Amino acid sequence: MNDSITRLLEALGHPEEPFGMFYTDAEPKDGFVPKEGATVSYEMEQRGELDLAALWQNWSCVMGQIWLARKKKTAAYFEAKRFGCVGGSFYLGFHKPQLEMIAHYVSTGIPGMSHGERYLPSPEVTRRFSLSSTPDRRPQDSVYSSQSVSLKQVRLRKLSLSLPEAK
Repeated sequence: MNDSITRLLEALGHPEEPFGMFYTDAEPKDGFVPKEGATVSYEMEQRGELDLAALWQNWSCVMGQIWLARKKKTAAYFEAKRFGCVGGSFYLGFHKPQLEMIAHYVSTGIPGMSHGERYLPSPEVTRRFSLSSTPDRRPQDSVYSSQSVSLKQVRLRKLSLSLPEAK
C-alpha cells in the first residue's frame, strides 16, 4: 500500500484495505459460502407454503460471512440457492420482494420464534425501508462475491467527508 492510501485509511480509522463486492458468473476458487438454503419466495410465504424450520436450518448471516472472509483474507460468496439469510438475500438481489417475516424479524421479532434483530422500530417502517431500497434482481445463476480490493488499482478523484452536526 502506498503512503497516501495508508494515511487515508488511518484517518478513516480503517487499518485494512476495503472489501469490494461485485456480481460475477464464476465462483471464487476459495472462500466462504453458506450451505444451500430452503426454497423461498414472497409468494410461497403468502400462500403459507414457506417451510420455516428448513429455512432456519442453514441460516447464516450474510454480514457474518463477509466479516469472516475479511478477517481470513479470502472471499465470501453467495448465490440464489446459497444465500445465507433471507434478509441478506433480498439486498443481494436474489429474492424479491422482501418477506413479511423479515419485516417482523428485523423490527419487533417473530412471536414464539425469535426475539428479532430490532434494527427498525416496527414492521411498517421495515416494509417502507425495503420498498425504498429495493435492489435490482440478479440472474439466478450469478454469484455475489466479496473480497479484498487493492486500493493501488483504485484512483480517487475527490474525497469529500461531511459529518452530521451533533445534537
